[in-house]
Amino acid sequence: MSGYSDTFEFVDTENEHCIAATNREDAEINQQIIDYLDCDPDDLPEILETWVDGEIDEDLSGEDKINYFLEHFDHEYSELEGFELFWVEEYEDVVKGAFLTEADANWFIQRKQHDYPKLYTYVESMCYCPQMIELRNWIMSLTKESEKAKQSNHDAMINKLIESTGGEI
Repeated sequence: MSGYSDTFEFVDTENEHCIAATNREDAEINQQIIDYLDCDPDDLPEILETWVDGEIDEDLSGEDKINYFLEHFDHEYSELEGFELFWVEEYEDVVKGAFLTEADANWFIQRKQHDYPKLYTYVESMCYCPQMIELRNWIMSLTKESEKAKQSNHDAMINKLIESTGGEI
């Protein structure tokens, strides 16, 4: 089973660093960019100042430029020198493995991780887990033995009753 996730990576191409890998709202992404650039209003990075100056004609203070960027930069349409937007398709392949305990699942991951992309554990159902099937069968066998014991006790009581009455009931 595969699933498509509509995400992107906003990458600093000079430093090969991913800033935002999410499809959150623009304001949140813009804040991530500001945080990444460590924007001090008195000492704005040149790329941010260049973008704001290219958008407006008026002379703004450093704080006003940061606020303008936060409100107006659109990562899908605006360009920021040295940064690129990469859309990413993420596919998730579900590897079916059923384990009774998380320790068993982690053992499998440790043993087989090299054969798969990043593996992780989650619980879907214990229905098909081999250990759970064995446990259910064992529990049912106890019930069957109990039923057999009850039946043989019942049969023994009937036989005693028949013997005590001389075969006439």
